[in-house]
Amino acid sequence: MTSANGSVNGESQKTFILATVGSTGFDDLVRAVDLVVPDLNATGLAQIGPGSYMPTNLPHERFVPSLSELILKADVVVSHGGAATTLEVLSAGAKLVSTANPDRYDDHQTDVLAELSAQGHLVWCRDLDRIGEDITRALTTDMKPIDSVTCTIGHTIDDYLSRQPQRRRSWRRKVSL
Repeated sequence: MTSANGSVNGESQKTFILATVGSTGFDDLVRAVDLVVPDLNATGLAQIGPGSYMPTNLPHERFVPSLSELILKADVVVSHGGAATTLEVLSAGAKLVSTANPDRYDDHQTDVLAELSAQGHLVWCRDLDRIGEDITRALTTDMKPIDSVTCTIGHTIDDYLSRQPQRRRSWRRKVSL
């Protein structure tokens, strides 16, 4: 039976952390999360991509077919600053601690994370030496949900094309039998 403080039959439940680096290597992030798991009384899964660091405190997989179920299971997701993963986690309503991967070709992850953090959607980890504090902050902070946006580009293209004059398709040849 679960009590009000989250314990089950008198035993404290462990925090479930999903650490993900997407399809790129980010050993520093995996290592940082792995090292704080014991201090946070946590468990979870590390999706490590092609990296070389093998966690010792977290079960790990190189790649998983889908993060969706794991995101919903996680008490907190710790991730690289990739746009696709960031939006997937935030759209699911999960708590997110995210950090920019310094090996990316430009600073776009930092720009995105700075804005989303300023709006209260996630905790931006600027220093991996403080990842434990950032995870704790995420667990104890109410995050602002992200507004869902419906993509309408397909409808816009269809509308545009339907208003164009019909043109003869020169690439089709008529074949006489």
